[in-house]
Amino acid sequence: MVVVMNGRSASITIDVDPLRAYRAIHGLRRDGDGDQDRGKGKNGKKGGKSKGAKTKTNTETNTETDLETNLEGEIEGEIETRGKDDVDEGPDARASDPIYTVALPRFWSLIEEIGAPATVFVVGQDATRYAAAFEPAHRTGSEIANHSFAHDYRLSRKGKEEIDEDLERARLQLLPLAGPAGVVGFRAPGYNVSPTLLRCLVSAGYLYDASLLPAPAYFGLRAAAIAAYALARQPSASCVGHPLQFAGPLEPYRMTADRPWKPHPRGALVEIPIACEPTTRIPIIGTTWAMFPAPFRRALLARAQARLGHLNFEMHAIDLLDASDPGIPRDIVARQRDLHIPLSQKIAAFRDLFATLGRVARFRTLRDVAADLMSASSTDAKASKDTRDTPPR
Repeated sequence: MVVVMNGRSASITIDVDPLRAYRAIHGLRRDGDGDQDRGKGKNGKKGGKSKGAKTKTNTETNTETDLETNLEGEIEGEIETRGKDDVDEGPDARASDPIYTVALPRFWSLIEEIGAPATVFVVGQDATRYAAAFEPAHRTGSEIANHSFAHDYRLSRKGKEEIDEDLERARLQLLPLAGPAGVVGFRAPGYNVSPTLLRCLVSAGYLYDASLLPAPAYFGLRAAAIAAYALARQPSASCVGHPLQFAGPLEPYRMTADRPWKPHPRGALVEIPIACEPTTRIPIIGTTWAMFPAPFRRALLARAQARLGHLNFEMHAIDLLDASDPGIPRDIVARQRDLHIPLSQKIAAFRDLFATLGRVARFRTLRDVAADLMSASSTDAKASKDTRDTPPR
């Protein structure tokens, strides 16, 4: 069941995706606009399938939709060849990434203005190099959560051993940033999960997942974009995903690994969906908030606040950059339309959003939301059992 939270609450969450992730999702080569030559790994050889790569079981394959198979099957080899190189562009590329040096300081300034904690999803591969960029998390009471080790968009399609390794590598890198609270939350790259990935989270002791975006229209638009990139022979690293993952509940709930879109009263994980307007399921996220006209986005938010006990607002660090910022390659600017919105306009929009949320809701980290939900649902289940066990008088 979906557990309705006592009082209204809201969470501000940010995915700190490095710029190299945008090269991968837009199918951009690394040999343009001053970037390193693509196609060579650290050993100087072209990438390819790892000898240890796992093949999917029939069960896992059968859970994928025909749509995903048709769109992605013909470009899988190209993605496998490029995959590792698109994930890791080397230390020099990471050291100059404005996501960490420009966008994150702007985010912390916004958070400190309103005195709210945030939940920050960090890519483990960059955590040590950019540790100083996350220092404000402690003084703002913010949570550090796992966004995978290398931001591999196809993490959900890997086998158990590879996923376990990714999660553990990320956790070890994030622990110094997270402090005593540890790392208990996860958001998958590209919003895609799988039963194997979720079972790995449970085994590793995670409290919640915050990957699901219950917006069917988004699923359709992404499928169309992936198809367009494939036709242009610039295959995106993104995955279509399972359609039911984009049609689940809007409120936080306990769930099982096999059916994460369906609430289960004894589920081992809490799912905290990303905010959508309840009727249209239009996502209320950083991209839409920055790009939609102010009257329209405020109407979406008002309807969401009227019906949702908890609103999980998700944004990306790139939402706090624009095309005038140094260090953003021209080919990314050309593909990422929201970079053409002036920064001043974006900052004003996010200030308006946070002020509106703060007037009617209490800001909380996802960790606290999940812990309370797990506790409340367990208490309700125990009370129900006690009632059944009590003999009639």
